[in-house]
Amino acid sequence: MIRFRATINLDNEKLAETILKSTAIENRGYVDMRREGKKLEIAFEAKDYGSFLHTFNDLFVSILMILKL
Repeated sequence: MIRFRATINLDNEKLAETILKSTAIENRGYVDMRREGKKLEIAFEAKDYGSFLHTFNDLFVSILMILKL
């Protein structure tokens, strides 16, 4: 089992909330994401490296797309 945890520090609380709400449906059941002020706390588990890379890639591509808007 692979366990991943990260904290993303953003410019403001509004941006953190936008990312949280925009990814909530896709993350449901796979990624635990919580907002603390302007930080996002992210955690997920994967059974193998393939699953880890798939989840990591999907999550961070979604975040990057929101940041580029």
